[in-house]
Amino acid sequence: RVASEKNSTNHEMASFEPGAPPMEEDRGHGHSGVHAEAHSHAVPEEEPAHSHSHGHGHDEETHSHSHGRGHGGETHSHSHSHGDELTHSHSHSHARDGADAHAHAHLHEHVDPAHAPAQDDTPASPAAEKPDGADAEETNEAAEPEEPAPYRGPAERIVAPRDATEIPPDATEIRYAGTSGLKVTVLDGLDELRNLRVLALRSNLLADASAVAAHGATLEELELYDNQVRSLRGVEACPHLRILDASYNVARSLAPVAVCSELRELYVAANKLRTIDLDIGARLPNLTTLDLGANRIRDMAKISSGDATFCFPASLRNLFLGKNRIERIAGLDNAENLRVLDVQSNRLTTLDGAFSGKKHGFQHLAELYLAHNAIGDDLKETALAPLTALTTIDLSHNRIQTLAPLRVLTKLEDLWASYNEVADLEDALHIAALPLTCIYLERNPCATDPRYAAFLRETFPRLTQLDAVAFASSSARGRS
Repeated sequence: RVASEKNSTNHEMASFEPGAPPMEEDRGHGHSGVHAEAHSHAVPEEEPAHSHSHGHGHDEETHSHSHGRGHGGETHSHSHSHGDELTHSHSHSHARDGADAHAHAHLHEHVDPAHAPAQDDTPASPAAEKPDGADAEETNEAAEPEEPAPYRGPAERIVAPRDATEIPPDATEIRYAGTSGLKVTVLDGLDELRNLRVLALRSNLLADASAVAAHGATLEELELYDNQVRSLRGVEACPHLRILDASYNVARSLAPVAVCSELRELYVAANKLRTIDLDIGARLPNLTTLDLGANRIRDMAKISSGDATFCFPASLRNLFLGKNRIERIAGLDNAENLRVLDVQSNRLTTLDGAFSGKKHGFQHLAELYLAHNAIGDDLKETALAPLTALTTIDLSHNRIQTLAPLRVLTKLEDLWASYNEVADLEDALHIAALPLTCIYLERNPCATDPRYAAFLRETFPRLTQLDAVAFASSSARGRS
């Protein structure tokens, strides 16, 4: 694990967690010509501490550097002194709890001939004598730079959750976002957490999530949004999951989720899914929200590449399948409680059979997003008739030439139909009875009519927004 790295000057710097207190700096200058400067870094208890101090006088210079890590860590000391004879001493020591201590010291002397003191006639002791050239060799060794460690990118480093954030030994929740500071790359060091319910590691560099299996008996929420997870392997050991967010990864299969019968919310958007290789209706009977947007799915109700199909469960309320390659809406036969359906940016050309002919009505479906498809003249009133509760529909960027089929949407309040092919402004009269408060028709041929804004505001008295322009409704102005 990489918790800290040595820089090129051989000073070991402490690694700080996100949110560590900023550096405090104190400086003082005396009239005697002495300059003192101190820097200190402090982090919460059990974290690395770093202190650095300098002292300068007219006749001597001292320098000391110390580094300490508490509770089973290491200590480091480094000191220099320069006297008026330019004597230089250097000491360096490391000590680790429970390990052998290591100490290293050098003494170098250089005397300027111009300031040389009187020679001492006292014979030098044998211990002080050195062979010729010994000082030069030692000086060269000390000056020799240490070879820098090879660079490793963030994804190559081994960083566990405990390296990035403090985790109590009895933690039941871990929530850490790698948007600043260290990015977690492995799920090591969590085995002793016996009651972990929530593991949320957003925006990190995890590639393997299989270690979550160790917490399968207790885990209820797993969030791995924006990592590099290649597979959902490990989830098959977590039957009590209620929320799983693995969006913005590179997973190719939903199969491990099959055991999560208690799952309420499943987010696997922006991965590499080509099929829904899971009978969601049978395996996830309690699912309320499903987001599989921004994948490569072609059939929204076919299991893998075979002929078997499935229906979404009756519990489902929110279904997001935008930005895939879907050509037909399917699998909604049991989705009687659906409230939001998003299939924008797909390859739809028709809505025939999507909502009609079901044993239930869509009495709760309030929002339908169909923008950026190829729906055109094939849009029929019969396809929309079951949507009796719809309040918002987005048909922008399609090929619609008339608004007439929308008149069956008797509760519609928001109509987004910009970038279509509606040519005649009077075509809006087909839907004049609808309680519309917001209309987007810009970039249709009819929007070039000089009467455009005045005509629509008169036709729809409840209107408070036309395209990007908001205003008070005619009915409100009349009451005032």
